[in-house]
Amino acid sequence: MKSNRFQILAVCIAIVACVAYASPVMAQGRGNGNGGGGGGGGGEDPVEVPIHYRITQIGELGGNLEAYDVNAAGTVVGSFYPAGYQEAFVWSVDSGLTNLNDIATILVDGQVSTGWRLASARGINEAGQIGGNAQEIATGLGVAFRYDPNTGNAELMPTFSQENYLCAWKDPINELGDLAYYGNGSNGSKIVYVDSSIGFFEYAFPGTVGTVNGINNVGQVFGGSYILELGNAPEDDATLNDYTGVASVSQVNDFGQFTGILYSGNEYRAYRFDPATISFEVLDSRRKGNSRGDLINLPGDVCGYFWDRSYADSNRPVLKTDEHGTINLYDAVNTPENDLTLWDPETLGGYTLQLIDMTNRDSSGFPMILTNRSYEIDGVISKIAFLLEPISE
Repeated sequence: MKSNRFQILAVCIAIVACVAYASPVMAQGRGNGNGGGGGGGGGEDPVEVPIHYRITQIGELGGNLEAYDVNAAGTVVGSFYPAGYQEAFVWSVDSGLTNLNDIATILVDGQVSTGWRLASARGINEAGQIGGNAQEIATGLGVAFRYDPNTGNAELMPTFSQENYLCAWKDPINELGDLAYYGNGSNGSKIVYVDSSIGFFEYAFPGTVGTVNGINNVGQVFGGSYILELGNAPEDDATLNDYTGVASVSQVNDFGQFTGILYSGNEYRAYRFDPATISFEVLDSRRKGNSRGDLINLPGDVCGYFWDRSYADSNRPVLKTDEHGTINLYDAVNTPENDLTLWDPETLGGYTLQLIDMTNRDSSGFPMILTNRSYEIDGVISKIAFLLEPISE
């Protein structure tokens, strides 16, 4: 039997997760699926929900900042435009906003280079390692990088032609420090590269994959409607799983559960797939209106959007858990301490809130959630980020 680091880690994660998460679900059963109904304006009485969230704003109104990932320590990474061009940042409550270019040394083939700029930080793991994209100052060419806080070095990944090689869109770096990035193959296909301590992997995704979304801790790479199971060694074959009826695989947890969009009955539905039962669970059971799942964590909580005509942007951001059913995030943030001016969809242009990332549950029993909001001032569209932290009662 073949064995590798990914398989061993998967068993360990499964044992820990069963202890941490399975018991409450088994004891309480599934939620009834009922969520709050109100929109969450600052002057209204909060709707009763099982958890409330504290909102922390990242970035200033009038600037342009986009967050991409958050770890369990509440450290956020993304990109902003402090000098008119895109640069990577790292943010925490204690340290505030830091330009990653101010603290990192960029290495190309092991040598220090000043010809590149760290343009966006797209993922951060619990050790503080960051995966993102660098840009060559002279040409604008994009190349994936991995930053190590212990050395202060940002290492550019290997490339094979004069084109962009970008890191995975949602989860580019896992807890092992493995970095997933991609380039273009023949006929519009994507070539996936994984740089890891056990070797360098290279596999082809079919032409229907627009982007590669990420890699989890057991070595599954996902994008489009596909999940790529990496081989035991770089020279081994990989297994590409295609799920009929799935319009997208947005995110995959370490149990192999995943969420995204399922095409059903001429409508798009948020779903959760469980490999243990080989079954799809449609999370939004209403008869009309589209929905989608964007994020899934280790307990199987899903963040996504359910269509609701009563909202200005028609998309109700929700957190779906087994224990508590569907939680309307507009209701969950509607507390006296939160300023909802920028978070409310009816202000500053009415743009849809973007659900960016979600952690595993903290001591409150709920996850942190990272969001972005587009807004418009004097005809200029910009972005600002918000971190939602569960408030323990």
